[in-house]
Amino acid sequence: MGSRRKHPLLTLLLLALLPALLTGACSKPAGNSRFIAAQQARSEGGVYRFDVHFDDTTALYTLELAARLVASQLPGETLSLNIRIVDPAGNYSIERVDLPLAEGPGIRLTHGGGTVVDGSWPWRDFPASGGVWHFLIQPADPAQARALQGLGFSYELNETCNDGKR
Repeated sequence: MGSRRKHPLLTLLLLALLPALLTGACSKPAGNSRFIAAQQARSEGGVYRFDVHFDDTTALYTLELAARLVASQLPGETLSLNIRIVDPAGNYSIERVDLPLAEGPGIRLTHGGGTVVDGSWPWRDFPASGGVWHFLIQPADPAQARALQGLGFSYELNETCNDGKR
């Protein structure tokens, strides 16, 4: 019968992973993002639809919007969007969001080769209850819809696992 050899590297690796395994038990999804091209939205009646499953009722998420615009067709000083937020029970609210097309706090604009402008804007903090939420986004103006090559939506966990307080 052979003796068991200890593997110090394996022991160190397990000790290093232990905190991640323990905190993973109470962690929430970190976030996700999705981009929808204008062609797909046109086939959906001009609506950019983002369906998000929030399964943690104690989490607070930060929502961000992104857009790719044709530089030669920039729609003035702002990109105006109408957003219908539908909760898991089918109740909805409508918001109008005006996204500035100039640099500012939290706003990132990148000019790509003079033909497109990519932008991202912080939108709001969102205390989601559990279930699938639907974010239906449309440009408020048809001229702005023509300038769009696509819209993006992302969410990220604002808080980490804590004592249950927000």
